[in-house]
Amino acid sequence: MTKGAEVLFAPYMSKAFVNNVEMSILRDSGATNDLLSSNYVRAEDYRGETIWVKQPLDVNFNCLLLAKVELQSPDFGRIITNAAIIDSSLDNGIYLLGNGTANLISEQKQTTNLNAVITRSHQIISPESYCHHPESSDND
Repeated sequence: MTKGAEVLFAPYMSKAFVNNVEMSILRDSGATNDLLSSNYVRAEDYRGETIWVKQPLDVNFNCLLLAKVELQSPDFGRIITNAAIIDSSLDNGIYLLGNGTANLISEQKQTTNLNAVITRSHQIISPESYCHHPESSDND
C-alpha cells in the first residue's frame, strides 16, 4: 500500500491475527463479505461453497470460494467467520472486513466477559448424615 493510501485509510485500519498471522484489517462498509488472499488459507479451511462478487467498476461477476477464517484481537477476542478467497497474485497483506463480520465483532464487544466462580453454600452436616446405617433403616 502506498504512503498516501495508508494516510487515507488510517481511520479504517486496525491490526489483528488472521489465521494466526498478524495482518492489517481494512473495514469496508460497502462490502457484504470479507476478502482474504489464498496465501493465508489452508486447504482444509475451504467450505466447499462459493459466492458471486461484483465490483462497481467491473461489469463481470467473479466466483470466489468461501473459507473458514479465525480472527483474533485484544479488541474483540476471537471470532470464526467466512471470507471469500481471492487469488494469491492479488495479495496485498490486507484482510478486507465486510459488514457481516463487523456485525459479529460488534455483538461480541457488547457481550460482557464475566469471570465468576459459583460455589455452593456450606451447611453444618451431622456425622450421622454422612452414612446410612443399616440398623437405622426406616423399613423396620
